[in-house]
Amino acid sequence: MKSFKIPPSKIKFAFTLAEVLITLGIIGVVAAMTIPTLMQKYYEKQTVAKLKETYSILSQALKSASQEEGLPEEWDCNKADKESAEKGAAIFKKYIKVATDCGTTDTTGSCLYNGDYYNLNGSEHWNFAKGTHEYKMKLLNGTSFWFRFIDSDTEIARKRDGMIMSFKIDTNGVAKPNVAGKDLFFLRYYEGKGLLLEGNPSTAESYKVTCLNKNQSGVGCAYYVVTFGNMDYLKK
Repeated sequence: MKSFKIPPSKIKFAFTLAEVLITLGIIGVVAAMTIPTLMQKYYEKQTVAKLKETYSILSQALKSASQEEGLPEEWDCNKADKESAEKGAAIFKKYIKVATDCGTTDTTGSCLYNGDYYNLNGSEHWNFAKGTHEYKMKLLNGTSFWFRFIDSDTEIARKRDGMIMSFKIDTNGVAKPNVAGKDLFFLRYYEGKGLLLEGNPSTAESYKVTCLNKNQSGVGCAYYVVTFGNMDYLKK
């Protein structure tokens, strides 16, 4: 009986099960270390882009409304209440494309999160959805925003500084984290200055004291994000 030998060039080598498992384990560890970082970078990039876009949309809408209807300070909306919010919205909505109009109360969570929003440092929280003094809308880019007017009787200091309207933006709508400086950002409309990003050094809530690290409130992060194009304060 003849025996056959396999030529050396045709001998095939394969990994053992142990080697495959070790390789998969290493890949898993590397993925666990890198994927969260990549996801965070993607989230931050999206947030920066959404905030810049929405700021531009709102600024242009206010500019157009001012040219046709008069400046917001001339709209006779001088109370932080439902009536002023609705009156202002009736004018404002003519100059902006809205995906969802939620009015002054959004308990269904169609435009914004129906729960507590927090400061960056975890302090203070608000449920904006239930309040009736702010008008809520969602834009076509998925960003939600709501605004109110400054009350001439109770917010005297703000009125004296020329503040007319207060805006809030949630760059990812109802989705989490719902935290100032992460997806919640603040803007103010001032008489003679227009719509300013909160955190502007010329305002009371300068980013230097409200948005340079996670121990601060995050209220002034809008200016930081748009000006510097990043969210590096989240790493401090």
